[in-house]
Amino acid sequence: MMQKRKLVNFLLYLVAAFLAVCYVGYGKAVLIAADDDLSEEIYEVEVPCKTNDPPENKCLPKRCKRTIKDDVFSEDDIQILRSIALKGYATRGDGEGGPTILDINTGYIRDSAGLDNLFTKSDSNTIFAPDDFGHYGKIIRKLRDEVLLATGAQDLYFTAPTFITRLDGRNGWEPRDFHDQYWHVHADRNNTLHYHYSGLLYLSMFKKDFTGGRVLFYDADSSRLEQVVEPRPGRMLIFSSGHENPHKVERVTSGQRLVLAFWFTCNPEKQFEIFLDGNAHTTFSKKVGASYLLQKQQQERQNAQDHSLEKPKSTADAEDL
Repeated sequence: MMQKRKLVNFLLYLVAAFLAVCYVGYGKAVLIAADDDLSEEIYEVEVPCKTNDPPENKCLPKRCKRTIKDDVFSEDDIQILRSIALKGYATRGDGEGGPTILDINTGYIRDSAGLDNLFTKSDSNTIFAPDDFGHYGKIIRKLRDEVLLATGAQDLYFTAPTFITRLDGRNGWEPRDFHDQYWHVHADRNNTLHYHYSGLLYLSMFKKDFTGGRVLFYDADSSRLEQVVEPRPGRMLIFSSGHENPHKVERVTSGQRLVLAFWFTCNPEKQFEIFLDGNAHTTFSKKVGASYLLQKQQQERQNAQDHSLEKPKSTADAEDL
C-alpha cells in the first residue's frame, strides 16, 4: 500500500512539474488572436533595448518595442499584393512545399529548387504589369511612414532584401538545408547587422488559409515566451531588429501562409532604392549613400563656421533670457 502511494505521489509530481513548465513557457504569453481587431486600438509593448548603438544617432531605436496594427491597408490593397505574389510564384510551377521567397524589387526568387532571378529571363516583361510595380511601391512607402510613426525614428532607409514569403505546409515536404528551416528562434540583426527596424504585413488568415505559422516572441534570453501573434490579412507587425526581439515562426502544417517582410536601416550606405523597374538589381545604392554623407559633412562644416562667427552674449542679454 505504501509503495502504491509513493508511486501515485511521484506521478502527481511529474504532472505538476509538466504543468509548471507549460505555464512558464506559454501560460503568461499574450495572445494576439486573428479575430482580435486592432484597427482602432493598436497593441504595443516596450522591451529593453539590447544594442550598443551610439545615442547621438536620432534614427536608432531609443525605445525598443513591438507594435501590431490592423487594417493599415484596404482589402483591395491586400488582394492586389497577393495577386502580385502569385504571379511570381507561378513561374516556379506548383512548387515542392516549404518556403518560397520572392522579391519583385530585384527579381530574385528562391525555393527548395534553388535561387533564380526572374528579370534575367527572356519573358520577364510579361510576369508583372507596370501597375503591379506601382502598387508594390505604394505599399512599401506607406510601410516606411508607419515605421516612422511607430518608432519616432528619423532618416530611415529602405534596405534589402524585402520580399513576399510563401510558406507551404503540404504533407511530405522536408527541408533540404538549413535555409529551409524557417522555424528557429532568431533576432534579425544578429543575421544582418544593418537592420534596425523589422516589419511584417500579413496577406493570409490563420486557420482559414493555413495552420501553424504563428509568430512567437521571446524575452531577450529566448527562455520565456512573451507574445503569440496570429496572422490575418492586413495585420502589420513592426519591431526593433536587435536581440531584444528574438522570435520565430511556427512550422506551417497545412495550407499556404503569405507575408510581406521588410526592413529599414539607419545606415545610408545600406540604402536600397525602390527600383521596381523589372530589371535585376544586386547592389546597395552606394551613390545615394555617398551623396548623403557628403551633404552631411558640408552641413557640419557650415554649422562650425556659423558657430565661430557668433558673438558672445553680453551679461545683460543673458539676464534677459
